[in-house]
Amino acid sequence: MIDNHHCQRLLDRFETWSRETASVSNDKLEICQKSAEEKFDLEENQEVSAWLANAKENVNLLNQRISERKSLLESAYARNKCLDDCQEMTISLDNKRVGISKETGDDAERTRQLLKEHDGYTTESQVLVNLAQDIDTSAANLISDTTKTNQNTDNTQQINL
Repeated sequence: MIDNHHCQRLLDRFETWSRETASVSNDKLEICQKSAEEKFDLEENQEVSAWLANAKENVNLLNQRISERKSLLESAYARNKCLDDCQEMTISLDNKRVGISKETGDDAERTRQLLKEHDGYTTESQVLVNLAQDIDTSAANLISDTTKTNQNTDNTQQINL
């Protein structure tokens, strides 16, 4: 497996090599072209003109290949860096998960117990509320009956008088 440091070194070395190679190849091509122009009439000597055109094409092709290779190395570096970052993040998350899982499991169990107790208290309180309402209703009925009985007693006493 290639690490980030190795990819960065390859990229740095290739960039240096590519600058030097492009510079040397362009300089050498210029020297060849000047030399050919000084020694030959390029319009009349088609063989030298064809050779110079071929050399220019080859230098351009070399520069294009260098650019493609550099792009591939930069892409490999970026992908490798992304992979390393993802692996580091995964390891970090796994470490956090290991540390938290027991606490979270304990908290979840305690929460379930508390919710169960809460449901029990809610049910019990609803029963007590219903009993209190029954007591209020019974008391209201009793007061109503007592009032009617008192009125009847008062009416009966008035009749007796």
